[in-house]
Amino acid sequence: SSFRKLFQVFPPNKEFRLADCQEYYFDHIHEFAVAGTEQVAVVKKLRSAGIKTAIVTNVAADRFEFQRNKIDAMGLTPLFDAIILSGEVGVHKPDRRVFDYATRLLDVSNDACVFVGDNPDADIVGALNAGMEAVWIDVWGDGDRFAGNPKVHRVKSVLEYFKF
Repeated sequence: SSFRKLFQVFPPNKEFRLADCQEYYFDHIHEFAVAGTEQVAVVKKLRSAGIKTAIVTNVAADRFEFQRNKIDAMGLTPLFDAIILSGEVGVHKPDRRVFDYATRLLDVSNDACVFVGDNPDADIVGALNAGMEAVWIDVWGDGDRFAGNPKVHRVKSVLEYFKF
């Protein structure tokens, strides 16, 4: 099992430096990453309806390979029209320029986009700054931070917003 392998590398009775643990994570996350079945189903339905889709993810310049390997390992690459790694653009979410870059690649206007994300600071604030509608998957139960904003739809599951 994956836990057996993890305990072989990092036995529970030994101390480890944070840097060692982080390096192991970056080297092996693609072996354990799994895409959410709800999210994949929604993306497939959107694509079959002719709607363009993209991943916009924050990643440092020295971690491009890690992020691409993870996305590939989850089988997501062929499901999207574009995959934007923020470090390749030179700015990170919530900077609107990474959102603008995505819409240019997709050849769509910002105000025609719905951005789905779980990070209120990077994803939702960034999408709003870029003039997009936002679906906030509030996985942590952070409350009504954007209450009253008609451009933000707070949900626990992506299926609450996309009803097919």
